[in-house]
Formats: sequence, C-alpha cells, structure tokens
Amino acid sequence: MILFSIKDNFEAINVDRGYLHSFLWSFPPWQFMSIPDEQIIVTPEIQRHSLYQFAADIIVPQPSMMTGVFREVIDTVYDWLQEHLPIKLDQNIRQCDGYTAETDFPTLFCEAVFDEHLWGIRLTQPSPPFVEKKTVAERTWTTDIALRQDGEILRFGIHICSISTGTAIGKEADCAKPALIDQLVFQHVLRDGRRLNGKPWILSKKNDIRRFYELLISTERTLPVLLLTQADSKRYPHRRFRFTLDNLELARLGIGIAHVVCLPTELESDWSQMVGGAWSAGRGAVRIYWPQIDFENDSPANHPIAVPNRPGPWPGIRGLNWEYQGGTSDDFQAFLLNGMLRREARQMRDWSGFLFCREIQARRYQLKWEKDAEEDKKRAEELAKIQSKDDLCKALSETVKHINSQIKDLKAEHARELGGFEVWIHENKRQLEVNGLLIQSYEKQLEEEKTANYHLRVMNDSLRASLDAKPGNEQRDIPVPDNYEEMDEWVKTQLAGRLVLHPRAVNYQRKAVYEDIALVYKALLLLATAFRDMKMHPALTEKWETERTYLGLHFGSSISETELGKYKDDYTVIYPLHTSKRRFAEYHLRKGVSRDERYCLAIYFFWDDDSNQVVVTWLPSHLDNRLS
Repeated sequence: MILFSIKDNFEAINVDRGYLHSFLWSFPPWQFMSIPDEQIIVTPEIQRHSLYQFAADIIVPQPSMMTGVFREVIDTVYDWLQEHLPIKLDQNIRQCDGYTAETDFPTLFCEAVFDEHLWGIRLTQPSPPFVEKKTVAERTWTTDIALRQDGEILRFGIHICSISTGTAIGKEADCAKPALIDQLVFQHVLRDGRRLNGKPWILSKKNDIRRFYELLISTERTLPVLLLTQADSKRYPHRRFRFTLDNLELARLGIGIAHVVCLPTELESDWSQMVGGAWSAGRGAVRIYWPQIDFENDSPANHPIAVPNRPGPWPGIRGLNWEYQGGTSDDFQAFLLNGMLRREARQMRDWSGFLFCREIQARRYQLKWEKDAEEDKKRAEELAKIQSKDDLCKALSETVKHINSQIKDLKAEHARELGGFEVWIHENKRQLEVNGLLIQSYEKQLEEEKTANYHLRVMNDSLRASLDAKPGNEQRDIPVPDNYEEMDEWVKTQLAGRLVLHPRAVNYQRKAVYEDIALVYKALLLLATAFRDMKMHPALTEKWETERTYLGLHFGSSISETELGKYKDDYTVIYPLHTSKRRFAEYHLRKGVSRDERYCLAIYFFWDDDSNQVVVTWLPSHLDNRLS
C-alpha cells in the first residue's frame, strides 16, 4: 500500500507494487503537468518533479525538403542521446518504425511512423540529461521527445522529469535545460511566435513596438519574454551594460527559456502609450511577460517587474515571487533565468498537438491492421477468380497458413498490449483518485483563504473606523492625483480591500480624456466608502444618497436585461480573474449627457459579495447601448 500525502492530509490508496514503475512513467507528460510538486508526494516510495519542458515549430524551407529535415532532426537527437548513454545506440532508432533498446537500465523506447513523419522516444536513466548536474542516488530521470509533421512545418516537444525514491525524497531536484535545445536552435530553424536564434531582439523603430505587442499576445508563444530597458548612465553610473544587464549573454543562455527583448529609451513612451503605464517598463527596469498574456483580463501585477535602485545594484524586486537576496548583476541574471526555468517547468502545458511514444505506437498498430485488412481483401478477391479445384485447394491452404501466422502474431501482440492496457486502466483509476484528493485539498485551502481574508477585511475595517474617528482623518481628506496614470496604484494604496479596478478598467483609463479628473477619483472614493457601507449596512443608505447627490452623480442600472445580449462583451468581464466565470457590471455612476467624452463621466461596476468590495469594470466613458 502506498500513501499519497497532500500536505497534512493522508489518504490510503491500494497500488500493486508491481505496477509502481509504470504508474509514474507510462503517463503521457500532460497528465502530470497540473500537479504542483509541493502539493503531491507519493510516500514513502516516490516523489516526482517536472524539470523542463519545451515546444517549438521547426520551419521547413519547402515541402520537398520535409523528409530530409525530419531525418536531420532525428539525427540531432540521436547524437545528443549517444552523448548521454553508456551504451552504443542501434541505428534502428533512425529508421525503424518500432524499437526498444536491449538493456535493462537505462531503458530507451522508440516509436515511429516514417511515412507520416511521426517519431518519439522515451528515455529513462539513472543520471540527469543535463550538463554539470550530479547524479543522485535513488533518483531516475525520464525524457520524452515527440516530433511530428503538422502541415508544412514540424513540431518538436520535449519534457523531462525526475522520480525520487528512498533517501532521494526531499532532496532538491535541479531544473535545467538540456544541451539538445541549443543544438536544435543552431542547426535548424525553430520558431516560438518568433524565430529562436540565441540573439536579443533590440527594438529600433516604432514599427517594432507593434511587432513586439503582437509577439506578446501571440497564441503560438510558449516561452516568457524578458524585457530589458535602457538604464540612465548618469543616474546609474555603475551599470556595465546599455540595457542594464548583459543582453547578449542572457539571450545566449536563455535559448529555450525566454525571448530576450531590449527597449531603448527613445521607444519607452511609445510602448507605454500602447499598453499603458501599468504594463510598461523603462529607465533600467527589467520585466517578465509570461505566455498567454491577456491585456484585457490579466493583472499587470502577475507579470513581474524589477526596478534598480541607487546605490545598491539590485536591493529589491517588486512583483517577483522568487526570493532574491541581492548581489551583482551577474547573480541577478542567473536568478532570472533559473526563476523562469523553474516556473515554466511546472506550468501546465497543452500537449494535445503532439504524439508521444504510446500514441505513435497506437497509430502504428492501426496502420498495420489496416494494411492486413487490405491484403486479406485482395486475397479474397483472388480466390474468387480461381476456377481449377486443385488451384483453389492450394490457394486455400496458403491462405490458412497466412491466417494462422497472423493469428500467432496477433496473439503475441495482444498478450503484450493487454498487460500494458491493464496497467494503463489501473493507472488512470489511480490518477482519478489522486485528482479527487487534490480537488478536495484545493477546496479546503480556498475556504481557509476566504475565511482568513474575511477576518483581515473585518480587522482593516475596524482599524479604518478607529482612524477615521480621530479629528482630521476623514476619508474625504485623502489626496487625489491630477492624472490618470497614477490611478491604479492609488486605488491599490488608498482603497485596498474596498474597491478594485478590473484589468479592463486599468487598460482603458490610460486613454481617458474626461477633463474633471478629480471628480473621477472622488467617485471611486465614494464607491469605496459610502456605497460599500450601504451594501454592508442598509441603514446607511441615506448617507450614500446624500454624498452622491453632493457630487452631482446619478446612480442606476447600467443596461436592461433585454439589451444585454447584444452588448454582453462590453458589460460583462471575467471575474474572478483566471476563471471562466463572467460577471455583469449591473450598476453605473454617471454625470453629463454629452456624447463628447471630455465632458461626460460614466463608471461601471458591480458589488462582489464574496469579498465585500466594489469591482469597477470600466471608466470614465460611456459604453454603447441602444440609445447611443
């Protein structure tokens, strides 16, 4: 019996020990990608870490070169494998449709359908497939590689993970990039939203800003983007490089880890105007834009930024989830690369466009069965044409021999596959049970966090009420900026826990032209105080109405339900973020009836009962409706 440990909760699950190795290794890579290493540990026998994953398109210059490029990539992988294995690899790996290395350990499985340009391997070995990484007793590493034709390109994918047993459990599992990635990049044309060539992309003209934006939002991009900006040499005289860090070295070391992009000073304002101040970077700052970015619904805070401060080189980092203790710029470069490597290794990746060994094997068997069926059909047609009795008997005898030979081969294959499918079924049942335990654990953590947040909000409200009761501390005395650029930071600082700007509102307010900027801030302050107080204590409705009237603001429903269908995308937003739920901005505050956005104010929002706060989805202009 194996115990699955999910933090402090233990559930016993029966697992036959004979299946233990297969239980972890025969899953396709994506079936484990969503399980964070710190969340699930198989105790006392097994602990799993995902160490590296990478996918890219390999460009084929012209269709007639497809087979040649396909075999060249296989040769590159073959040479890399040979460097890391103590055995001499069989040439069948390059050309055989099905191959298993004849050695107990390490084990190498290769499956291919060359006519369809499908090829994959699974290597399990007692040493890491990384340069300068040490072998750890009672730990093994598995490398899955997939290569397939997809239209006019080839798609390459690799996933590396480790399994620890016994004394290796609990020891650090180093994430690293295999040298194979550099070899592929320099020998072939790889693309991840943009060509990978080991060089930094230095933006030099305004058109590059648009191309950079398109790279960020591209669904083809799977690597993070590391943006370096130009440091002021007068303000930071200790800087050794034009773009704060060594962009050439970062791009070289960052192959297969991140795109390195450099933003010169003269283009900073263009980038800020395109994405807004909250999303931009400049003056020597370094920013990471993760894959699958959504400027409409993401929060800028999820894409970390590091700002250099005088006089120390890197005394602090704002927005990064990794702990950095300071040091030289070289230390910080290594810190950034390692942090991105570790995060991306543990992110859930969509492998649905790839076929790994098991899927390629299934495809090979399918093609074989289709070929046998076609041969049987032709044989039957030939028998039907035979007239002579002796010839018919002879043909039937040969057919029987052929069928008996097929039956024998099928029985052997069936016996092998039956054991594999029984293990596969058993494994997936266990996986379902593990997922169920994870869901229970996440739900419990979510409830605990909700409870903790609730108590924190109550405490904050109590402290705020105590401060407001003191003379001179009234809420209306909170200073407000005279521009829209500071609004997001002001809301986070002054209205935290009471009002939040949805990313859509943050992204649009940078384009705002409404002239009475102070009124916009006062309206937000009103929603965070009087409106929130009314929602939590209906007896305070009169206070809300009085203060709203004092500012000359009208309050009401944003749009009727009959009109909502046509304008659903405008009046609903994804909330909570990173979910599929949409919330309707049912209320709005407005002032003015002019169609000129300079003189007409509208703030759209809804009340979130779970967090007891106002969520502003759009400001300060009117959204479309039937009347407009």
